[in-house]
Amino acid sequence: MAEMGAAMGMGGAGVNRGMVMVRLKDERKRGGEEIKEGIRKKIPEFKGAKIEFSEMTEMMGGMGGAPIEIKIFGPDLSLLEKISLEVMNRIENVSGVREIDRSVGEGKQELQIRVDREITSRIGLMVAQVASQVEASMKGKIATRYKEGGEEFDIRVMLRDLDRQSRKDIGNIPITAPLDVTFPLKSIAKIEEAKGPVKLERENQKRKVSVNASFAGRDLGSVMSDIRKEVKKISMPEGYFVEYGGEAERMYEMIRDLGLVFIFAILIVYMIMAATFESLTHPFVVMLTVPFAVSGVILALLLTGETISLTSILGAVILVGVIVNSGIVIIDYINMLRERGLERNKAIIEGGAIKLRAIILINLTTILGLLPMAVRPGRLAAMMRPMAISVIGGLAVGTVLTLVIIPLVYSIFDDIVHKIKPRREQKETM
Repeated sequence: MAEMGAAMGMGGAGVNRGMVMVRLKDERKRGGEEIKEGIRKKIPEFKGAKIEFSEMTEMMGGMGGAPIEIKIFGPDLSLLEKISLEVMNRIENVSGVREIDRSVGEGKQELQIRVDREITSRIGLMVAQVASQVEASMKGKIATRYKEGGEEFDIRVMLRDLDRQSRKDIGNIPITAPLDVTFPLKSIAKIEEAKGPVKLERENQKRKVSVNASFAGRDLGSVMSDIRKEVKKISMPEGYFVEYGGEAERMYEMIRDLGLVFIFAILIVYMIMAATFESLTHPFVVMLTVPFAVSGVILALLLTGETISLTSILGAVILVGVIVNSGIVIIDYINMLRERGLERNKAIIEGGAIKLRAIILINLTTILGLLPMAVRPGRLAAMMRPMAISVIGGLAVGTVLTLVIIPLVYSIFDDIVHKIKPRREQKETM
């Protein structure tokens, strides 16, 4: 499966790697993380083997990457390896951390053939010729093509499997000199066991070694907080520093961006209402529904066991444009009743009573429309569930508090405005 995975952009190929792909049913009682934990417990430990779990989004072209990535930068590779080992030992004790690995790893075991140039020059051979003959013996060489039934087949000539299995067999590979004299490879070269070259990584022209890990049983935010505390305990030499990447950092960046979008959404909604009401106080009263709605979002996430994520914040952004509708409806109707000559408190009571049914019905239909997304099982539904729960919780709490708090705050602000107005008029006449 390793070669197929490499062809699909899912990882490097190699005879020392294997991959098993499992597709989970859409309709299932347990989540992906819970299933992975169950499999981890059942797989026995194999000496020298390392077992890792990756989701398809992480594997396709490396778009997702490791959930946790600790990047160590510095000039000396050996010192980077030493620091990375210390980081691995530190975070190993953090609760919830799984599958710790380094990007540098260890070189693969291999046989290195060192040709004696002095000997080969005496017998009229070049190093390239020796390498070509060894490659032909091990990998084979196409000697001719065989035709049958209109099709052609390559005929590859190579040593038998029995003659190329051990270090001794490779030393006995026959090497032919220009005068048709044959020598065993071991007579003109040294064959040594060694480790292959280590993979080197750079970022922003700086050498780095990454420590990668996944997590389970805890939320990513708390795991990263504990990891940062452990890494801070490591004394870094001069010129060496640590940065964080992976899914955790991408999530923080997206949450920060969505937070800015949330703030801009509030400002835009406020400016539109200010232009509509021709007032700065009435839109402010309406915008008080937003913090009430956010408290409903947090409460709903706590009750359902969901965490603050990208989709839940996206739900909060959507909520800004939905929840203010209730406040707009009430404030607009109260102002209309007051323009008709109704006293303020009576207008508030009558406006709230008349618009109560409309507000409840509008918000109830929105909640019922999102309810299937919040309770439906399946992978796609699980991704969108936090958004639905955020909107439902925000609407439920926001609607109740809007009907009580908005009229109260409206009357308080109206009193303040009426107290300020006479003072301004008095100053203008002076």
